[in-house]
Amino acid sequence: LKAEALLLRNKLLAWRFRSRHLVGPDTSRLVAGVEPRLNQTALALLSIVDDEGLRSLIAAELVGEEARVLQERASSLEATMLAAVVDAFGSTEMPYVSVAEITTRFNQKACAEIGRPMPNKWVGSFLRNRLRLATNKTRGVYVVSATERSKIDALMVRFGIAPAINVQA
Repeated sequence: LKAEALLLRNKLLAWRFRSRHLVGPDTSRLVAGVEPRLNQTALALLSIVDDEGLRSLIAAELVGEEARVLQERASSLEATMLAAVVDAFGSTEMPYVSVAEITTRFNQKACAEIGRPMPNKWVGSFLRNRLRLATNKTRGVYVVSATERSKIDALMVRFGIAPAINVQA
């Protein structure tokens, strides 16, 4: 049995080596409306499936998974923090928003969910480490600058938050 299994494995490996250039990714089969990473992982499967009906079922599953992930992200602490940043930028004329202002808005939104108000230091760390937004010290306080707008816009799309700010750079 072991010798027969080894022979079969060797034949399959030889076939894979001979056939490796015959099969490749078909980028025309990417699914619209799905994140690039999800499309990347599904492209190998979609490239070898020739049945259009089956490809449609796979695409529908991918779109459903994308919606589920977006819903999960929208209810996360990161989305709540991002909404606080967006609100803070929406209510100021300054080219920056203080971490203290973001903390106030975050605590208004998430205090019931977390159970206690979070300090400025925690919010600043969260902004830097989880959202990857740079904070700078300006006039003795830490702020998020309007130069972070491109990151904020990308995060808004990622977390499904409506673009409701007009940040002045």
